[in-house]
Amino acid sequence: MASTTGSDEAGAAGISEAPAASSSGAPDNSAAPAPALETSAAAATELQAQPPQQAEGERPSSPAPAPDPSINLQAVLRRPFKDVLAEFISSLQLKSSAATAAEQLRYLLHQSDCNHTDVLASPVMPLLVHMIKESPGMPGSASAMKALAILALSPDGRAMLRLEGALHPVTKYLAIPGLPQKHNAGPALQLLQNACCDKLNRHVIAKASGLEVLLDLIKQAPTGWLRQHPQVAAPLAGALTNLLVSDMEGSTLKHRFVKAGGIEATCRALAEFGRMDTSPPTQRLRLLLNDVSHSPQYTIRVQETALDASTLSARLQGAPMGQGMSSHPNSNMQTRPEIPAGVQPVASAASVAL
Repeated sequence: MASTTGSDEAGAAGISEAPAASSSGAPDNSAAPAPALETSAAAATELQAQPPQQAEGERPSSPAPAPDPSINLQAVLRRPFKDVLAEFISSLQLKSSAATAAEQLRYLLHQSDCNHTDVLASPVMPLLVHMIKESPGMPGSASAMKALAILALSPDGRAMLRLEGALHPVTKYLAIPGLPQKHNAGPALQLLQNACCDKLNRHVIAKASGLEVLLDLIKQAPTGWLRQHPQVAAPLAGALTNLLVSDMEGSTLKHRFVKAGGIEATCRALAEFGRMDTSPPTQRLRLLLNDVSHSPQYTIRVQETALDASTLSARLQGAPMGQGMSSHPNSNMQTRPEIPAGVQPVASAASVAL
């Protein structure tokens, strides 16, 4: 199984041996139908009244998902998880049931993190990755991406994403023109954002032109679209920030970022949100610009671009001229965009829960 050797998360817990089950990533239509998970309408109603559990250190980027009415969570958790996991594996191997199984697994992973290690040690991750490789735009793949993003909250999960080859197909899918408006853009970006918390993953994504792909998504978005769709804007800003700010070899990536028009694209996106906005996309993009501006060769360019963007921001927000996103509150001097007090780099929070 995968280890985190070479990654920047030292001391991660090792992965236990996988239970006896097929490790093939390809669905097997000849397998016997998996037993259905125990369900009841009363249990589903009870679940709707229970707030989702949030693991310590997680920072949700979207409202908690509504309970899947086909799952009796309490009944499932009372059973040996080994048996439940075997049913998920069998269902994921069948094309007819893989989408439903992926969504049920996503919900269980979101509600309880006590069995994540068992899931990582099983053939589940290769099966989820196979769904993404085969049809990244299908609804079932959205559930698979969300489940993988939750598993990527741990160092072992992030390492396994790389070893199972999940990063290239996700980056390739995000490179499709016009993608921001497509159904699976948000889940794909959430997965990439969490994956970027690992140093080796960042190297793979950068090598696959992931930086340019993320910048193109910002450039392609129509005016105001990112502000109206935070479920896409937040992980997009988070992935871009994790990729650049967390990188010890950031000078090379920062040069690519500037050369690709990243400063201008980021300032235009911030102008749409306005100076007073403190939503996750704004905080992460400000953090990104602040980090880039600390490189002396880019400081003046960031300041000048931010000044131009402040005029656009004032026009979009109806504010007096000079009160855009980048003016310093204590002087008339234009400075690099400010970071709200208490905001930490996205990567230091080990990504977001779904």
